[in-house]
Amino acid sequence: MLPELSDSGYVFSDGGEALSLASPASSGVTLREWRSLAARHDLTIAGGFCELGPDAKLYNSAAIVDASGTRAVYRKAHLWDAEKRIFTPGDSAPPVVKLPSAISGS
Repeated sequence: MLPELSDSGYVFSDGGEALSLASPASSGVTLREWRSLAARHDLTIAGGFCELGPDAKLYNSAAIVDASGTRAVYRKAHLWDAEKRIFTPGDSAPPVVKLPSAISGS
C-alpha cells in the first residue's frame, strides 16, 4: 500500500502546480507503471495519486491495480483544509474489491 498522493506529493503551492502533476486514471503514467509492476511481480498495489478526471477536474484519488489491470479508482469524498482549494470531492462510496488471499492453507 502506497500513501495518499504518492505520485505527486501532498503539498501544492496552488491548483496549477497540482494540475501539472496530475494524470488520468485511464492513461496516466502512474497507474500504467503500477499495472506493469503488478503484472511483472504478481502482486496488488493500492496507492494514492493526483487524478485529472475526464471532466478536467482534479481529484485526490486512490487506485487498486493488479495483474489484470485497474480494479478500482476511488475519489476522496471528504476533503479537509487546503485540499478543498485544489481538489473536487468524489461522490461515490469507497469500492469493495475481492482480492486473492496471500495465505495458503495446509
